[in-house]
Amino acid sequence: MIEKVRVHEIAKELGIASKDVLEKAKELGLIVKSAQSICTMEQAEKIAEFIINNDKIPPINKKSLNIHYSSSKSQFNNINLTIQNLKSIKELTWSIQYNKGVHAIIAENGTGKSSLIISLAKLVQPNIYSLEFIGKGYEDTRIIFNLNEDTYEWKKQPIWSLEQSKISMPKINGLFESSVHNGTRFKKIDTFQKEFDVDVQNDNIIEADSFIQKNMNYILYGDTDNKRKFTNLYFIRATRRRKTNNSIKQVEYRFYALKNDKTYIKEFFFSTGEYFLLSLIQFVFEFRNNINKSTSLIIIDEIELSLHPLAQKRLMEKVNEFAQEFNLLFIFATHSLQIIENLKPSCIHYLNNINGKCKIFNPIYPNYLSSKLYIHNSFDYVFLVEDDLAKQYLEKVIRKNLKKIHLSFIILPIGGWEKIYETYSLNSINKFYGSAKIQIVLDGDVTSIKEANTNKYKKIPKLFLPFLNIENLIVSYYQNNDKFVDLINTYIFEDLNILDVEVQTSTTKDIKKTFKKIILEFSKYSQKSEEETVNIFIDFILEYNKEDEKYRKFEADICNFLDGT
Repeated sequence: MIEKVRVHEIAKELGIASKDVLEKAKELGLIVKSAQSICTMEQAEKIAEFIINNDKIPPINKKSLNIHYSSSKSQFNNINLTIQNLKSIKELTWSIQYNKGVHAIIAENGTGKSSLIISLAKLVQPNIYSLEFIGKGYEDTRIIFNLNEDTYEWKKQPIWSLEQSKISMPKINGLFESSVHNGTRFKKIDTFQKEFDVDVQNDNIIEADSFIQKNMNYILYGDTDNKRKFTNLYFIRATRRRKTNNSIKQVEYRFYALKNDKTYIKEFFFSTGEYFLLSLIQFVFEFRNNINKSTSLIIIDEIELSLHPLAQKRLMEKVNEFAQEFNLLFIFATHSLQIIENLKPSCIHYLNNINGKCKIFNPIYPNYLSSKLYIHNSFDYVFLVEDDLAKQYLEKVIRKNLKKIHLSFIILPIGGWEKIYETYSLNSINKFYGSAKIQIVLDGDVTSIKEANTNKYKKIPKLFLPFLNIENLIVSYYQNNDKFVDLINTYIFEDLNILDVEVQTSTTKDIKKTFKKIILEFSKYSQKSEEETVNIFIDFILEYNKEDEKYRKFEADICNFLDGT
């Protein structure tokens, strides 16, 4: 049996008049005479798609037409949603307070995150299911809202409609932005609006409100400086003659544009991130006075779209501010760690899908999500060294040689050579450092330790400092290096003998003790901190040995590792 649908049912679902459906159907060559005319399901979807693609239906927040949907009074306290048999979701139930705030939905790809977002969007955009859930495969789908004591069950029969045909579901004042993949975010841009030029003489051109200018500048650039790009943002009302169904009509368009000398760049030519952000900021601007009315709902899929990480962080700062100040409820999906890390655990909802059975967990801590969903990749390179002195020396070597290379690295003091080998081996299994490349740098004295150079460890890549260790080197300089003595005298303005240091070198412990005493004495007379003193001594090592073949080879080996060679 072929499923059928009447014209007025198509019109009702799309939120337009039956005459508009009849008009478009005739353009497609379909024979329909009245609102009661019957179409097959295939014809109905063809008509709906034709209407949508020809922009007969205005998307929510269509700035060029200045359209905003009126909202019914929303007295319910919670939004309870159940989804059955929708794409990858077999069963999902979720409840959220209908109150101002910020909530993020996090999930792995393909688990139903976008389906949940779109299902929820029915509350603010009545025709959304006809836009997003089209074609076959929804025969068993049910999307059910429980708002207080009332139940609203949506199913495709054959177009999307309520199971109880005589009731209507409340609509919340709000905004929905879908993902680029689903297409509602940008496909509604009118080609005609993109093509015509701004008429500086006749168009009504006014400067955009400072609220929009400053928030665009702050989120994108970090400040509201008057020299920033969006200080030159204008709002334009333009009237043009346009051919519509064999007739010419006067059509009014409203849009934003950036002034560039004597020309204007219309918003439709902004970057993806700028265009999306402008849509969001404009919505907040127009509803910022609704604080004494019902909470407005903003639903966004992929809120981080085309925004760089710092802009994402500032966006979250503003979203939290807007929610509280203007009585807004933000619900969005994201993949961005930058955004997740700037959310409270109570704001994070993790969607877990096991064979279609979905459960949403809340609260969730950001680092827990990072460990479950993402590979830790904070650093490009990780160096494992024995102690802080080796770390300080190695960091200076790297900084000295990599001034033109942009990479991230961390140097971790682990302990003795045994501990370093153990850490390296465990990381090979557990990937503590994600995809970062790992390099062991051992003190030079390890080369003489037989156990550290057995076959068991030979395959582990490692480099050795070009000296035994920092303590040993500085003590030897203190005893026998005239230039080092001159350095000390430069800082303390006295003869070296003023330092109360008894040199002992019989054991490793003696050498460390002597080194510590040198540091303390130098700090006392030079009025430098111990940290500054160590820094001065390491700078001396680098400068004094800059032509030494052994030191130059070590630096070359480090550079080769960082270059990936």
